[in-house]
Amino acid sequence: MAETLRLSAQWALWTTGHRVTRCARGALTPSTFEDIPHEFPTSHHRRIPQAAVSWLYPGPKTRMVITIADGSVQLDGAPQGAATRHFAIAYADLTRPVSYEDLYVALAGRELRGTDPVVVDVPVLDPMRIADRVTGFAKATAALLLTGRQVCVTGAEELTFPERLRFLDTVAALLPYGARTKFSATTWADSVSDHRFRLAFSPHARANFHSLAWDGPVEPPSDPPAAREYFDLLDRAHDLPDLLSALADSLAPSSPYANPAEALRVARGAQRPDRRDPGFPPPQPPPPRPPQAPQPKYETLLAACAEALWREHHAALRRHLADLEALWESGGRPDHDQAHEIIKNGALLARRDDLPDDLREHLLRVVLRVGYGPRLTSKSLTRALKAARPKSSDLFARLLEMPYEDGSVQGKRIYELVEWLRGLDPYELVATAARQPVHPEIASMALDLIREGADRTPEPFRLALHAHHHLTGTVALLYPGAIGTQAEALRGLVVAAYPGAMLAEHTQRILNAVQGAPAMKRALASQPGQPPTGGGPPGQGGPGGARRRGRGNGSLRGFWKRDGGGA
Repeated sequence: MAETLRLSAQWALWTTGHRVTRCARGALTPSTFEDIPHEFPTSHHRRIPQAAVSWLYPGPKTRMVITIADGSVQLDGAPQGAATRHFAIAYADLTRPVSYEDLYVALAGRELRGTDPVVVDVPVLDPMRIADRVTGFAKATAALLLTGRQVCVTGAEELTFPERLRFLDTVAALLPYGARTKFSATTWADSVSDHRFRLAFSPHARANFHSLAWDGPVEPPSDPPAAREYFDLLDRAHDLPDLLSALADSLAPSSPYANPAEALRVARGAQRPDRRDPGFPPPQPPPPRPPQAPQPKYETLLAACAEALWREHHAALRRHLADLEALWESGGRPDHDQAHEIIKNGALLARRDDLPDDLREHLLRVVLRVGYGPRLTSKSLTRALKAARPKSSDLFARLLEMPYEDGSVQGKRIYELVEWLRGLDPYELVATAARQPVHPEIASMALDLIREGADRTPEPFRLALHAHHHLTGTVALLYPGAIGTQAEALRGLVVAAYPGAMLAEHTQRILNAVQGAPAMKRALASQPGQPPTGGGPPGQGGPGGARRRGRGNGSLRGFWKRDGGGA
């Protein structure tokens, strides 16, 4: 009987156009599961069934995610086949390697009831079974992944779903098992979808993707040399099951896509002479390349930053950032295409609430300058935002501080900021406004959107405002010394969140929550339509207001408000 590994998977149900409808209890929140379709989307209208593999969280908390969209779950009011199931498994629980195909088989048939995680027994990976389906095309695909660019397989529409899933599983088995902490693949992706899958079946490849035709010739990568060497090691392996076993036993988390050294080390070790048939010729080294000028170290240092982040080595991260700054000051400049790939794959711009404030700011400032500076262009801004998944207010604060090429860049980053703020739920939006230190542009726009949202659906904003002291701290820092302006800003918030007679009923509760802030006392004592002396509300040019800083919110309203979206 095959050896099995027992695994627990936290699950969530998600529908197109909706939030998570049901979620098992566990370490992950529903909002965490809701991020998956934005980065690793499935396309319900194209192919059913579908499956995808991805990951969550860099570092010791990494989860391996299996996404299944096979039409077997139907929710009220959703189109047929629209329900998608996400299963998240702690990578730390994978004490033995298992295949993606076996995980899919174990999870796909499970009925999701209540809120308990599902527990499944999955066969331990069998190298002999994998070896039987390894082809030259699979080897070339695995080697291409080591270039750091995404790979698209085209011309495979006639393959069945099991065949596509099995191919993805085979390619993953040709890399060290620890690479699955950063591996993502799907049995189908739309050509136009903005996804982060490293490997995908699709009708057409997007720009900057490696494109492989399913029925085309096998073309090993020629550059960089590490990818070509890796293909040669795979292609010339005399004992392929032995090589697959060595790769499967390499469970330590790794990211060969940014740094292929670990993959090469494992593959070379499996080829040592005592493990080969004496009569079988050893793999030949790649042909020598003409001498080249020394390459800048930016790529190496960025990859080292990604590794330090993943391992939560903050001291090492600080050293690498200092080295990047020194290299920048020396006058050398990076290859921005390569830097962008490392930044994106290493999640260097992603939201990092676990980092100390000063280190988080330092990381964003250095990485943005190295990867997308020194001056923002429309193209570099777009690329930076694509690399930042998920985005954060810290990221936008740093972007707003960067010098830019022309006015269109300024308008675009304000637009992107507002769109991001609009996508937050009420609690996240209020928490963003409350974040310290206060960034004037971000806080001012967040206050406007909170007032708009509270006008439409006051209850969730009321609860969020109460939890954050009704933003009295933010307003005080936005308009220092201008009690009248502070009072008018606070009154706009509480009037929207406590409509009608409710405000009078909750006056004392509000004052208790804000510990009797003078501006709030004045806000609650003033009458509607009669602003206190000392200045106007945000965006109307009062003392300390946004217009005094050169741009009032009122001047932006026509630009960033959607039709019919304002109060």
